[in-house]
Amino acid sequence: MERLRGVLSAAAEQQMEIAVFDVESAALRHHLIDSLPLTQRVDALVVMGVALSDRFANRLLHDQVPTVLVGTCRGGFSSVTADARSGGRLVADYLLAHGHRRLAWISEAPSAGDDATPPLAMQGRERLAGFCEGLAAAGLDLPAARRLSATHSVEGGRTAADQLLGLDEPPTAVFAYDDVLAAGVLKAARERRVAVPDALAVVGFDDVPFADPLGLTTVHQPLFEAGRSALRLLRDRLADGPHAAVHSVTTEYRIIARETT
Repeated sequence: MERLRGVLSAAAEQQMEIAVFDVESAALRHHLIDSLPLTQRVDALVVMGVALSDRFANRLLHDQVPTVLVGTCRGGFSSVTADARSGGRLVADYLLAHGHRRLAWISEAPSAGDDATPPLAMQGRERLAGFCEGLAAAGLDLPAARRLSATHSVEGGRTAADQLLGLDEPPTAVFAYDDVLAAGVLKAARERRVAVPDALAVVGFDDVPFADPLGLTTVHQPLFEAGRSALRLLRDRLADGPHAAVHSVTTEYRIIARETT
């Protein structure tokens, strides 16, 4: 939603009209693909958080539909991405610097009907890989018992965190895939009367609006700015025509330290 707000903000300045397609499944995505060449309702596309299938990508390139990808990248398309692995490494380094040696990870479980490698799953794997790399550099590992997945909800995060806190040696810090799951970790800690951050540190990801009132330490990624960058790339592609050069923008992460660490 923050990325979309950025797109809409930049579009308003350019007096561009935006139609939003909320694609919740692969089936709907393919329906959209099939309709695009027929309806001629759009001049260009910003694709956020949807991995392009070969069929979709080839049709867009064949029909010369200017397209910018956000959150994924593919040859032949301009894109706005972030290095998810570096985000995970950033969290590991931060928690290690705060003296934590028994850490845990909660990821988002894939939903039924997801593609084999949906963007969110790829992001999760990269964040986890970076997190593990940071731990390995300090001579630590992340055992399976402290590496859980959860449904993407506060309750899902709470359930996973409750399992972690019930271990014989519970973690002293939990890194959640995003702020929604991190909120669930805080709920589980409160229910078990585990003091945050004295007995348990919690770090989320994304720095969504509710992270600040929760006092949640999280990784900020400039989602709003990413949306604006996507619209700028699209504007340039429209201005330069079908043979416009492909450009990529990489956004940077930073830790926002609050009361949960």
